[in-house]
Amino acid sequence: MWCLLQPVMGTAQSTDSLAPGARMRVTEVSAYQPVVHVGRLVAASRDSIWLAQGTRGNVAVFATPNLSRVEISTGRRRHPGKGLAFGAVAGAGLFGVVGGLGMEECCSSEDNWNTHTALVGGLIGAGVGLIVGVIVGSLIVSDQWQPVPDTRWRLGTRPGASRGLGMSWSF
Repeated sequence: MWCLLQPVMGTAQSTDSLAPGARMRVTEVSAYQPVVHVGRLVAASRDSIWLAQGTRGNVAVFATPNLSRVEISTGRRRHPGKGLAFGAVAGAGLFGVVGGLGMEECCSSEDNWNTHTALVGGLIGAGVGLIVGVIVGSLIVSDQWQPVPDTRWRLGTRPGASRGLGMSWSF
């Protein structure tokens, strides 16, 4: 029985996507729950990924068999739209309830003042919440993560082109 190993050339999605210095997030398998680590790529080999973590740039080494997911940052973004929506809904609800309950003591319910003040309070609250939400949402910055296909960072085997077994590894 013959076993032939055929070398396979790996290709990257872009020339600089996994270059040293790229911001990466790796998920390490542990006994209890996955542990997520974020840092800058220092180097990578067949069996390890080195990430510089924190402000001091302490380098941590992760064995690729212990990683369940590797992601690369494609940029950072702000969230004013989400802040706008959340602020408007929260402000309308809060001010509407306060407005409706605030008038309960002074006015009779047959004049529908409770409903009127709740609506006015809700509209004012929506406006205030909208402004506060846009400001807060603009201050919140997060990374956009793109998964790196595991064929680019795991060692694997596959059927050969003709007969036998092929082996490929790429990063």
